[in-house]
This record gives sequence, structure tokens and C-alpha cells, in this order.
Amino acid sequence: MTNPMNESDARQDGQTFNAAILMEQVMDDVDLFHEILAVFLQELPNHLSQIRQGLSTGETELAYRGAHSLKGAAMNVGALEVAGLASELERVLKDQTVPPETETLVTRTEQAIDRLCLHLESLKS
Repeated sequence: MTNPMNESDARQDGQTFNAAILMEQVMDDVDLFHEILAVFLQELPNHLSQIRQGLSTGETELAYRGAHSLKGAAMNVGALEVAGLASELERVLKDQTVPPETETLVTRTEQAIDRLCLHLESLKS
């Protein structure tokens, strides 16, 4: 397997992925690193679905919980850009309202997830 520590992708608006964060947590176990990333990627649609469902049904608490879960999961694996955007989303939903910028923020989060997935896919080659 490719050693993820050889990869970095810093973006001006935040770092897409910092492998060192997850690698430190798994104590340099590359196989465990890849297993945890696979679980994270598998759960991403659930977090986004929870956010989208909460927003479309007016259940802002559900959307808030989805943003909170996404933030924590992203931070744990070193997906810093996604974690930062999820944190912003969590902040705007905290008071149980849906400000006008919410949809843009969700879209930016989805775009960051797409960049992250492309980056992680490149680690496999």
C-alpha cells in the first residue's frame, strides 16, 4: 500500500487532507489508516443526507447534528477543509434557524468533500 505520509494537498482556503493527523492516531499503522479512511468515506453520505434532510424538512436540529458529526469525523481523519466548513455549518445552525447563507455553505461543504475524495483516490495509485 502507498504510504499516505508522502502526500499533501494544501489549499489556500484550508488544507484538504493532512495525513499526519490520522497517521499519528493509528500509530503509523498504514493498514489501519486505510481502514479508518474507508469507514469515513462510507459514512460521508450519511452525514450529508442528515444535513440535507434536516434542512429540507425544517428539522434544523437534525441538520445541526449532521454537521456536528461530519465536523468530528473529518477532524479525526485530518480532512481539515471539510471539518472547517462543517464547523461553520454547525455554527449557523446552532440557534435552530436557517440563515440565507446555509445553502451556499452546504454546497461548499459538498465541493470540499468531492476534492477530498479525489485526493484520497489519488493516494491509492
